[in-house]
Amino acid sequence: NGWEPALLHVTMMPGTLYRDPAVAYSVQIQDDCGRLQWRENVSLDTFRALFVDGDTVEVYSLRGDTWLPARVEGNQSDPNLHGYNLKLEREVDGSPSSRSIEKVSPAGVRRRFPHGTLVRCYIGPRDGWSYGKVDYSAQVDAVIELATVRGFCSL
Repeated sequence: NGWEPALLHVTMMPGTLYRDPAVAYSVQIQDDCGRLQWRENVSLDTFRALFVDGDTVEVYSLRGDTWLPARVEGNQSDPNLHGYNLKLEREVDGSPSSRSIEKVSPAGVRRRFPHGTLVRCYIGPRDGWSYGKVDYSAQVDAVIELATVRGFCSL
């Protein structure tokens, strides 16, 4: 499946003496006929925020079967319908690139966090949010993309 426009709903369940606090995520999506559908208990890694002008991303290249660094270029009116407009950021085939790519499907774009970027990470309901710095040399157990209120959902 591809990415679909969605509205994320977050439900916090406070902890008790016998139970840890918990968070549940549900999304509301619109089907092809305009009807709203409700999906409960979706995992947070199936939801991502919309990309905006200047965001650092990676775009999938079929030619090299690899991900290339890029930036979102300009305002994106409806990326699910029109795709994203991107500008490649480094060499392609050995030469510098200032190439723009238009109408890239959201499925072919993912968020990129350059080395040294300050990030805010959600640790969980008990520990909440924490700041960190992207370190490419660090060992990673799992990578989870965080969500905001409006974005795309892949179910």
